[in-house]
Amino acid sequence: MNTNRISTPNAMRPSRPTIGFLVDDLTLGYQQTLWQNVLAEATRQDVNLVTVAALAIQNDQKSPANFVYDLVGAYNLDGLIIATGTLFANFEISEILDFVDQYHPISMISIAVELDGIPSLVINNKLGMYQAVSHLISDHGYRKIAFTRQFAGNPEAEDRYQAYV
Repeated sequence: MNTNRISTPNAMRPSRPTIGFLVDDLTLGYQQTLWQNVLAEATRQDVNLVTVAALAIQNDQKSPANFVYDLVGAYNLDGLIIATGTLFANFEISEILDFVDQYHPISMISIAVELDGIPSLVINNKLGMYQAVSHLISDHGYRKIAFTRQFAGNPEAEDRYQAYV
């Protein structure tokens, strides 16, 4: 990523804490619900929220499409919430860690993908999918159940697929 960040003098920083939220889209149901809840909690906690909703991270981290993620950093944020499950749909964990490393020393939290060294809020995709498939088999008698996955390699998608299998 670009290391030439926009600098903001500390005197211009708001007195309230400022938290960033990185997400790929705000028009889709999951992301919109997630953002609304983050916004509601930021309001309750009396913190500023800077939302960066842009394209999912491109595999080529030098891609011009990623420039918007250079607009936030330690110079203008006190914390960062990263919707890793949507931003990094077809990335390996090591690639995600390489990307988020640019935001250190900001306190971060990852939503949807567990990242070493970063507090992570994750859903038990395996259990959820297992329960759904089990319900279709035992309660409805279905035996031919299709499974589609868009992002092979995505940790959440892989958990769901393994439970389906």
